[in-house]
Amino acid sequence: MQRILVLAGRDPSGAGLDADRDALTEIAVEGLFVATAETDQDDAGVRSIGARDPDTWLAEARLAARSGVGAVKFGLLPGSDAIENAARLVVELRHAGHVHVVLDPVIAASSGARFLDVLDVEVLRGTLLGLDVIVSSTCWMSKSCAERCSDST
Repeated sequence: MQRILVLAGRDPSGAGLDADRDALTEIAVEGLFVATAETDQDDAGVRSIGARDPDTWLAEARLAARSGVGAVKFGLLPGSDAIENAARLVVELRHAGHVHVVLDPVIAASSGARFLDVLDVEVLRGTLLGLDVIVSSTCWMSKSCAERCSDST
């Protein structure tokens, strides 16, 4: 069975890791899941973004990846430190062998609440987008992502 490491936010609404888990189950791919944040949101808005310590989830991701993964998928990376740790993980995994990387950047919630500020988006552009990653098309459907990231592809 194919294996993918998924790093994203965990949210009681079913977004993030839960949505990724459901999608991977549908296509019979084994998922290894690491939470980068604990969020609380619904259609009315975001109540909290509980970013986890980036060094803690990076250690968890390194441990999970030891079993071997063919791909890594990043969702919510809440802040510059999280983005930089994600880039470190990509470099490490690629040094160990070939791995595909999918970036589905969560810049803002559908309610309009921002997960990443302008500086964070610049860090994203200067790190992960420069590492030959596959960027999810849902990013380009977001006006804020398209405006901030379109010239980096």
